[in-house]
Amino acid sequence: GIELEITPELIGKDAVRMKLKEKFSAVTGFVVGQGGVQNPIINKREAETVLTIRDGATLVVGGLQSKREIENESGIPLLMDIPVLGWFFSSQSVEEVKTELFFIVTPEIIRGSYNEGLIRPPSEKGRLDRLEK
Repeated sequence: GIELEITPELIGKDAVRMKLKEKFSAVTGFVVGQGGVQNPIINKREAETVLTIRDGATLVVGGLQSKREIENESGIPLLMDIPVLGWFFSSQSVEEVKTELFFIVTPEIIRGSYNEGLIRPPSEKGRLDRLEK
């Protein structure tokens, strides 16, 4: 599944610093364990990002990429198992699958709430000025 953990921090009155932890896991196959029990093979990807963005601005965050190969074999049953002749009655292919996961982030500061007491001084003024350009 997909898991996204966001830790926001107000910077001044109109910007947010966010720590994003992205996690993706998927079952990619099975392995036979003790007693014939099938255990899942789980592919995990993780990324961590820290960004500063103005209130209401939208940012696309990516980076969780994967690439895997899938081998396929098909043919006419029984005939494809005959040595040498089986080559004429079967086909093999390799498929390469590439994926990339993106998140679209748009922070919105809710005014007049308990957040007002958590505002930090704009000690990163230079960094915020670059965001406007």
